[in-house]
Amino acid sequence: MIHALVLALVAPGTALAAGKDFVIGLWGDATAFNPVVATDSISYITEWPIFDSLLELDQSLNVRPLLAESWETSRDGLTYTFKLKKGVTWHDGKPFTARDVAFTYYAGRSRCTSRSRVTRASCRSRHSPGSITRCGA
Repeated sequence: MIHALVLALVAPGTALAAGKDFVIGLWGDATAFNPVVATDSISYITEWPIFDSLLELDQSLNVRPLLAESWETSRDGLTYTFKLKKGVTWHDGKPFTARDVAFTYYAGRSRCTSRSRVTRASCRSRHSPGSITRCGA
């Protein structure tokens, strides 16, 4: 961080380009930029502005749609059906699909991640027809 401050003071031309960058000082290093495998708070803080999720919490902690346009919960509360927003694309322009949601979900359930035991126990099946993704026990 001191190096960045010195550069900004010594080379004013580089300071002008800083408006294109997002710089944040943290008390440690992130262990990963992948929310599927990271479990530390620094990684979460650095991932949060990079990745979107199906749902988010507003300032009053109400659940709101983000990548999901809407969702339904079955009567027994064990199955969630998400309708994905249309027109969402990845950084390379490819469309965001239910297969992407299923891939991310199953990557998180992999035996290789520290979070896997909880997710494997809580959700036993999934179905992703077209733009809808379902997860149920």
